[in-house]
This record gives sequence, structure tokens and C-alpha cells, in this order.
Amino acid sequence: MTWVNEFLKKKNIEFKAVNHNRPKNPEELAKLRNIDFDKNTKILLFEADNETVLVLVPINKKIDSNKLKKALDADSLKFASKDTFEKIKQKAQGILPPVIEGIKKVVDESLVNGKICFSTAMDDSSGIILESKDLISVLGDCVVEDITKHDKAKKEFKKIKPANPVKDETKFSKDKFMSIKQAMDKGSGEVLIRGWVYRERKSNKFGFIIIRDSSEIIQCVFTKKDFSKNQWEKIQDLSIESSIRVKGEIKKDSRAPSGYEIHANDFEVVQTAEPFPITKDFSTEFLLDNRHLWLRSRKITAVMKIRHTVVGAIHEFFRKRGYIEFDPPIFQPAQCEGGSTLFEVKYFNEKVYLTQSWQLYAEAAVFALEKVYDMAPTFRAEKSKTSRHLSEFWMAEMEAAWMKLPEVTEVAKDEVRFIIKKVLENNQKELKILKRDIDLLKKYAKEEYPTIKYKQALKIINEKYGMNVQWGKDLRTLEEAKIADHFRVPVVVTHYPTEIMGFYKPESKENPKEALCFDMIAPEGYCEIVGGSQRSLDVKDMAKRLRKEGEDPNDYEWYFDLRRYGSVPHSGYGLGVERVIAWICGLDNIKDAIPFPRTMTRKTP
Repeated sequence: MTWVNEFLKKKNIEFKAVNHNRPKNPEELAKLRNIDFDKNTKILLFEADNETVLVLVPINKKIDSNKLKKALDADSLKFASKDTFEKIKQKAQGILPPVIEGIKKVVDESLVNGKICFSTAMDDSSGIILESKDLISVLGDCVVEDITKHDKAKKEFKKIKPANPVKDETKFSKDKFMSIKQAMDKGSGEVLIRGWVYRERKSNKFGFIIIRDSSEIIQCVFTKKDFSKNQWEKIQDLSIESSIRVKGEIKKDSRAPSGYEIHANDFEVVQTAEPFPITKDFSTEFLLDNRHLWLRSRKITAVMKIRHTVVGAIHEFFRKRGYIEFDPPIFQPAQCEGGSTLFEVKYFNEKVYLTQSWQLYAEAAVFALEKVYDMAPTFRAEKSKTSRHLSEFWMAEMEAAWMKLPEVTEVAKDEVRFIIKKVLENNQKELKILKRDIDLLKKYAKEEYPTIKYKQALKIINEKYGMNVQWGKDLRTLEEAKIADHFRVPVVVTHYPTEIMGFYKPESKENPKEALCFDMIAPEGYCEIVGGSQRSLDVKDMAKRLRKEGEDPNDYEWYFDLRRYGSVPHSGYGLGVERVIAWICGLDNIKDAIPFPRTMTRKTP
């Protein structure tokens, strides 16, 4: 409510804040605030100074929304977009659902009697009410136009701001460009580079412009006496993210950001960029809103390069071991990992689901190809907003015929160590940019990973850490973190309780209460990065467990066929690519491990 408070104080208007529990509808909110309810008020949603504000305004006559903006004295004020509505729909409850419906038709139920109500849209536990005299003071003779008309007008009549012109042709067409890294490898002599302004500092006599490309950054020094008046003006106009071509002499300089410096003798500006919206000290949400631009940051660029190595390492690991890449369908008719996390999709006149895992289809493949793997997108509609969850992520999965639990866990260990070794070989620079402890990664790449049973894990966390986790409970993030920190390397936990496992994870013959399954837990709080199991061969048991989950076993007839026609023992697992990347990079949030994260509250940009 910062914007509202500051605005009202500026207007010298006394106001009262009202706290309340989440109301179910506007009528309940009105009742809580002792306000009469009527049918002549509109609910509007505004965005101002990085906060979203719900405004309930009495409508007596039509006026211009621009006048409202002027009356509210907020240059940054704008009607919230439909994406904002969707975001709020995911985050909040109570009064907001009626507002959501107002996307297409403005809600005509709200508060009247000359009162205006401000309420934070992201957390509707408090609000501000103004009396009619104050409302007049705020709005004057303004009345707000229909928000749907406003949106329509924006779409139909708002002029798109043109971009500055781009200089396509170059006077350096006969010269050979090199990357900044290639120029640094050359070390001395004349070089010709191209890139974007990363940082800039200028004086009356010098321009210090740091240029970046995909390979490195380098400082370019422009001296005023070496350029014409027109050229010097162009240098002075250079802004962050302007694109430029630079020719000059490169030399070592320990004071420069990357240890080298180019003394420019010629250049051409490809495009002068608009003022870049990202500077520093912005919130995580702001950076996610501008992810299309934040991708250019050194941090995200470093992560994406490490991601490239991780994905390549996964392919190399399995292909060297004779696995065949096998691609599953993305549209699937039934659940694999629990119906509550399914994304439903309209499929012509029927409904299907986005894949939760390739596993069921991979099991079909092993009876032909024996050893298969895949890298594919995976979708889980988990209503979780933690730093470890995504709604769309990538899974590296494997499945192998003739393989049982002890062997499949060792394959998973080998794969994780192999991935880390490849990152250490190829991404030392990126790890330093991310300030990752490289010695710790070397330890993870070298040491053996222990395997313990679920019951041993309970003993560790209960006896050493004073917890009281009973048999049959799934391990939470807190318990997983304690187990991994106990060993200080990734640890494989096997034989979880059968009762809480998926229908395809079989009982152990030694103890039917234990399932032949495993998770790999990473240290430093990153927790589960791999999950897998030996696969059940018992059609009757799987059908029984599916019914218990509320599923129709008839939907899995094709899957049961795999047990009826030449079945063999087989096992597999899935590795969460973003979780492994986040762990290797030491990221605070998994959202930075993928180019454009999708979560329950974010589907843009």
C-alpha cells in the first residue's frame, strides 16, 4: 500500500486503514467495513510503482480515464494488464474472483455512498477507505470509463513506439570481425570487434565503454582528440545496450575489467538503444517481468552456458553407454505421477494431459531397444511457489531392460558425477562469475555417493537432529537437507514406504512395506535431484493401487500389455535438469536455471 499511503499524505488527506480476513466477495468486504452496498460502482485494478492496487470507485457520470490518472497524480499509474489479473488470480483469494470476471465485463457490484476503497491486490488483508468529501478532493469531477473500453482503446489506437534506426551496412565489410575472446587470445595488435555496451563512463576527454558479446567483456577507450566532433557526439550519446562495432589496438591492462583494453581508432554505432529499464537493485519479480532483457545479464548468460554444458553432458553420457535417444508424446491420455498435478488440454473434441514423465512410454521402448534415454519438457501443475518448483521443466530420463534397483542407482550416481566433471572442464569462467565454490564441485565430481535406506534416513534425522519423523511419512525438504548435509555429498535414499509411492513402484520381496525405489538428494539445501525405481511387473497390484488413487485401470490396458508379452525386469529414473543446474551454479532460485520460467504465478514473458 506504499503508493496509496504516499499519495494520500501528499494530498493532506486523513485516512483510516481497515484490517480484515480474506472476504469471499465485495458484499462481505463492505459488511466488514460497515459500508452500504449498491450497484453503481466499478472495480478497477491499477499498477503503480511496482505494486498492484485494487480501487473501488463510485461511478456517477462518464469521464476520461486520463483525467483519473492526472487526478491520482501518478505518472506510473496504468491499468493492470490481463496477465496481472491472472497472476493475482493465482496468488490471492477472497474479493478478487469477482474482479477476475471483470476482465471481460466490469463488475458492477462494489461500494458506494461516495466512498472510494483502496486495497492491495496481492494481499487483501488490509485496505483504506475515504469519505465522500475526500473522494471529491482526490477525483474532482472525474469519473472512470469502462476498463474494457480502455483495454480495447489501448489495443486499437495506442501507437507503437518505433525503435531507433539500425545501421545494417558497415564500412568494415572488408575486414574480419572476431569475438572479444578471440581478440583477447590474440593479446596485441589491431582487432575488430562488435557487441553491446555493457557499461559506460565518459568525461570531456575520454570515453570508457565496456563492450560485451557472447564470449567476454572488454573495455574500449575512446580519446576525444582521435575523433571528429560528430563522432565524439555519437560516443557521448552511447547508452547501455547500444550496439556498436569497434576497431582498435588491444593490449593487456590489469586495471581493466577483464585484463585487456582496446584503444579505439574507429567505430560505428549500429543502434543507439533506448534507456535500458534494468539498472540495479530491482526486485526478483521485476527482473522476471523483464526476463527477455535480463537474459543479457552476466549472471543469466553464465547460467545458460552451464546449462548448455549440462544438456550436452547428458547426451554424451548415455550415448557413450549405448543408450538410444527415444522421444515420448507430449500429449498423454492419463497420469503418471499423480492426477492432482495434471495440466488438462483440449484435444480436438476430447481432453488429454501434458506429459508428467516419459516413463510409461519408455517402458514400451525397452522391450525393443533395451536401453533408452531422453531430454524432454515435463509439466506439473503443482500449486507450489517455492524456490525449487517449476510448472514446466526439463527432465533427463533413462530406462533399461534387465536392470534392477542396485544397478540403476549406480547409473544415476555416475551420470551426476559425469555432468559435474564436464562443467568443471568447460565452465570455469562462468562458475567464477557466479562465485561458485569450485573446490566443492570438484569434491562432488570425485567422491563416492552413499546409498542408505529410508529407515536409516529416519534414524539419522531423528537421532542426530532431534526430529520426530515417523515411518510412512514422505521426507520434506527440511529432512532431505539434513540427510544430505550429514554426508556432505549427494546421497541416494532407497526403499521408501510402498504406501506413499506411485503405482508402478513394486514392493520389496523382503519387506512388502518397502518399495524398490530411490531418490538422490543433493547437499547445500538443493535436496531431490533424481527420482527412480525398479518397475512393477504385477498387473493385479498396479490395478488395485490405481483404483485407490481414483484412476481407472482400463486407461492403462496398453501399459499392462507390456507385462503380458515377454516382460523382463527393468528400471529407470528421471533427473531434474533445472534442479541439477541450480545446484551446480549455486542459485538461490530454480527460476534462474531456465530461460523463461513458468510457475503457478507466471506464464509471461
